[in-house]
Amino acid sequence: MSEAKMVTSSFSAHAVGPVVFVVWRGEVTLDAVEEVSVLLHETAHEYREVAFITIAQFKAPIPSASVRGQIVQTYAELGEKLVGVAQVVEGEGFWASAALCFIAGLGLLHRRGHAMKIFGRVPEGLAWIDTLPLKHGVPLGDLARLIEQGTAQLARAA
Repeated sequence: MSEAKMVTSSFSAHAVGPVVFVVWRGEVTLDAVEEVSVLLHETAHEYREVAFITIAQFKAPIPSASVRGQIVQTYAELGEKLVGVAQVVEGEGFWASAALCFIAGLGLLHRRGHAMKIFGRVPEGLAWIDTLPLKHGVPLGDLARLIEQGTAQLARAA
């Protein structure tokens, strides 16, 4: 099982086998989404399938229209190779409500052929990813550990 990763001050993205996850802490820029898109495409090419976990940490700004368009385009390009997307929104209150509206809007923009669910905590999203029909599964403990490491790297960069 191969592993690829990229880390900046606003996001941490990793591919572990056919699972890609990204932790967003700061602004979601078009450049960042394009980098994550490349990682998703490379993973889908290598494994012929990909599952995606995107984690929005408390108070990450809502992405711009161009960013939303790139996300929808990436999902469309992946097509049937994209098995499922777990959207995790960490936090509560007005910000979390706005983030949930953003995610719902993405679902309306891209009438998807893949499963997509929203969660309030990472372990719930990981448990759901584990139910997806991936030929090359990834141990949940490994994913949880890498997500924690990515989150810690972002905290240190802040």
